[in-house]
Parts: sequence; C-alpha cells; structure tokens
Amino acid sequence: MVKSIEAAAAAYTVTRNDRNIRCARLSAEFISLLRGSIPAQTQECVSDRLGISGNTWVKIKRGHPILESTAERLVARLEIV
Repeated sequence: MVKSIEAAAAAYTVTRNDRNIRCARLSAEFISLLRGSIPAQTQECVSDRLGISGNTWVKIKRGHPILESTAERLVARLEIV
C-alpha cells in the first residue's frame, strides 16, 4: 500500500492562487485511497481518520484545490495507517 500512496502523493500538483498561497490539487488515485481509508464519509469519520474538516473533504471530493500543507498532512496520515 505504501507504494500506491507514494505514487499518488507524487501525482498532486502545486500551484499558487490569486493571493499567492500554495495550493495542491490531488490526483484521482490519491482521492480513491482517501475514500478507501475511511469507513463512512461522515464529518466525524473524516475528522478522526484524516484529520481534516468536512469542508476540506467536500473540496477534495469535488476536485478543488486545498492548501499544500493539508495535502502533505494527508499523505503523512495515510502512511501511518
């Protein structure tokens, strides 16, 4: 599984938004890994397992960019699980 996580983590792209904040757009493969790591897509499960808010989870599912630091934290959390 670590090999899949490493491949997916390398697939997210980092850009800067209009306020010059570094944002990451996650790959579809990485989003699938995230979905598979939680038993239910409730705010409580997402927060407990992934350490992100429900709003961030909605952004991820819709393919919207998130903060780069949040993407790095997600990769780290999946490597632990």
